[in-house]
Amino acid sequence: GDGVGEPQLVEFARLVARGATVLEFDVDPQRPGLDAGEPADVAVEDILVIVVARLNDLVPDPVESAEALIRWFRGPEGKVQMPDTFIPIFEKTGDITRIDSFVLDEVCRFLHALKKSKRKLIPVSVNISRADVYGINIIKSIIDIVDKYKISHDLIRFEISERSYSENPNIVYDVAGKLKFNGFEVLMDDFGSENSSLNMIRNMPVDKIKIDKSFLIAKYSDEEQKRKGIGVLKAIVMLSKELLIPSVAEGVENIEQYDFINSLGCESIQGFFFSKPLSLLCAFALFL
Repeated sequence: GDGVGEPQLVEFARLVARGATVLEFDVDPQRPGLDAGEPADVAVEDILVIVVARLNDLVPDPVESAEALIRWFRGPEGKVQMPDTFIPIFEKTGDITRIDSFVLDEVCRFLHALKKSKRKLIPVSVNISRADVYGINIIKSIIDIVDKYKISHDLIRFEISERSYSENPNIVYDVAGKLKFNGFEVLMDDFGSENSSLNMIRNMPVDKIKIDKSFLIAKYSDEEQKRKGIGVLKAIVMLSKELLIPSVAEGVENIEQYDFINSLGCESIQGFFFSKPLSLLCAFALFL
């Protein structure tokens, strides 16, 4: 191996021991549609793990909601892969729809278990990929899963990336509108990471804007670039307020970033400042 597997295996063992939900894959390594050099093989020892990230309201400061995320532990060494490296792969292979359905089903199953045990429930958001958006029966499939566990629709939120909106706005607007009509909240994820247009912002049927973490973690080459980057971040928060759409700042990792985002009037934050992503069981045990 490359010598980096042991810490990842320890992390994986920790997650599983604390109730992580996993999905094992076994697909054809010769799956068509991939570019040369992309790791198409998902071996039997590869496991996808659901983890949860906290979203906090700034005022007051309890846990407001959570986001279900996915991590891919590859091969016998358990080398962890982050979503930005493997989601594009699974979109090309067509496996992303199965993964998204798995995450939604497990989140609903877990909320159902909490409900039966009289535990406090908070909304949990899951991601909808571009492939899901183009699915003919996407709304019915979502409702079937949520209703199977008798989960109130206002406890499930769906995050759709800005890229999906910009690539085919009419289809995404339709899906987002139908989700909202059926009682689900819709969040635009990674806002500012693509070529946004003011017209798109004005028309998009969303309940919240999640501001891309690049504005906070960017390494600016000089003070002028830093000033402009911060200016854009301030403008996004101000614009969301004018449109009466609450904003969430992603990537908050330290007290300086927390204080800065708070000073802008951003309604919620997400990031390592409060906690790294945890398993479903551990997250709800620690914070709820």
